[in-house]
Amino acid sequence: MNKIKSSLIPIILIILAVAVSYSNLTGSFFEQDEWHSFGYYTYLSSLDGLEFFQTILKNDPLAHFTPLSLFFKMEFYRLFGLNSSAYFFASITFHVLVSLTVYFLALQLTKKKLPAALGGLFFAVNSSHYQAVTWLGTFEGAELSTLFGALSLIGFLIFLDTKRKVLLNLSLLSILIALLFKETALTFLLLLATLIVFKETGKNKVYTLLKLGGILLFYILLRSSYLIFGSRGEVAINQEAGNTFLMTGYNVLSLPIKVFSQVLLPNELMVDITNKATTPFGLYQYFGKGPWILENALRYDFLMIPAGLIICLVLFLIGRRLSIKLPFYLGLLMIIFTLLPFLVLKKYLIYFDSRYLYTATVGFSLIISTIIAYLMNGQKFTQTWFLKLGASLAVLAIIFSMHLIALKDTIDTHVKLGSLRKQILSKLVYDNPKLPKNAVFYTESDSVYYGLPDQEKILPFQSGFGQTLLVYYQQNEQYSYKFYKDFFLWEISEQGYRETDGRGFGYYHNFDLLKKDLKQYNIPTDSIIAYSWNSKASTLINITDEVKARLDNEDN
Repeated sequence: MNKIKSSLIPIILIILAVAVSYSNLTGSFFEQDEWHSFGYYTYLSSLDGLEFFQTILKNDPLAHFTPLSLFFKMEFYRLFGLNSSAYFFASITFHVLVSLTVYFLALQLTKKKLPAALGGLFFAVNSSHYQAVTWLGTFEGAELSTLFGALSLIGFLIFLDTKRKVLLNLSLLSILIALLFKETALTFLLLLATLIVFKETGKNKVYTLLKLGGILLFYILLRSSYLIFGSRGEVAINQEAGNTFLMTGYNVLSLPIKVFSQVLLPNELMVDITNKATTPFGLYQYFGKGPWILENALRYDFLMIPAGLIICLVLFLIGRRLSIKLPFYLGLLMIIFTLLPFLVLKKYLIYFDSRYLYTATVGFSLIISTIIAYLMNGQKFTQTWFLKLGASLAVLAIIFSMHLIALKDTIDTHVKLGSLRKQILSKLVYDNPKLPKNAVFYTESDSVYYGLPDQEKILPFQSGFGQTLLVYYQQNEQYSYKFYKDFFLWEISEQGYRETDGRGFGYYHNFDLLKKDLKQYNIPTDSIIAYSWNSKASTLINITDEVKARLDNEDN
């Protein structure tokens, strides 16, 4: 009975840690990519058989290939629609499962519950990868690919101990599932290959590598299936700046260093510190002239690169002393393998979006577990032992607290903005439960958001408000799938009008363009729904009658 209780304690602690950290998240709302995805699912649901497969296949070998993520999200959308709380609850549940899997992976490697539990807790409350949990656009891909990737490693490690081939087969199946959820699972495939090379012997090594190669070949064939079936899929719009040799070189030299500080320390806190520390002196201006993201990322590097160098030095000194090296070096490799795809990306990637750090944090969790296990294996109950272990636990407690605070602040910000967006959409639907045949929305705003030019005054939405409205009204209005066939009204400042299958829909925030298109498409002013956004009071005011009168007066 005591054994069962002691085994349950780490599991309960990890579940509670996630619950406390993300308790408010279910009150947030959709952010950006979700709206395009929901419209895309409506379009896909109208297709049958070969046409469906041709559409989801992208004729670009470097395009995202995430079929299991797509099928999962489509089914979730069919069941829960726009109930954002259901998505957040699912994401938090997945994060619990991944955190527990990290614990069991560390336990399998270190054979010690306390170090494994601390590694699992570090992953559970880490704020550096918050987007993987909070961003509903990609949560299932980031979390489930990591879940099945970690399960693959656990299965193979147990196979090494037991030689039960069913575990090897399950491990290989898990890595395939992980890859089909998101390509970032390539990190786990490389780790699995590394374990096979160094832990298997003789014919077993060759046999297992061949099976893993077969899995990889099957995955490549699936990715390339557009060559057989053809492709009607759209490749996502790329808004990133072009690559340069200098930028690639900078990434190769800096990313492997600063990723350690980005994972260990709360990202948002470090960004805040660097902004306050460098802005008064304008230091970044001498090094980072160029795109906004380049300037701000280089400013951020003034702190993160030195911090990363210190962390790397400490890890190097500790690594030389370890008696159990496998989990330590496995964690290091996991971090490095996570970086590989980003070192050559064609964009100004200096500052990692936090969702990219999800897998790297698993690696750092293994490193933490190994260090604590090493300290616990030392000469026990001596003064030195107490000092080293106590100091390490104290540092971990401080880091955990920093992450918890940063995570709470980040989630509170998300919930506040999410509630505001939900309030805006709810008011529009409450005031206009049934739309006219050719609905045209027009909005005015007193604010500029997300770095847009001063003349592009929009509502506080990160993607095109027109497409957001189209998707939000879809359940009641049942618009034709043809409205979602491409990126119609997706861009953040996009305006326009479209008619298909006897219905019309449009969105504008520029009055002159609205007036021009009303004439061009012969749309009656009775189709207009107009609102004004007051950012200071956070209120949406119905100005439909005023806008109609203004249009009528200008026509006369």
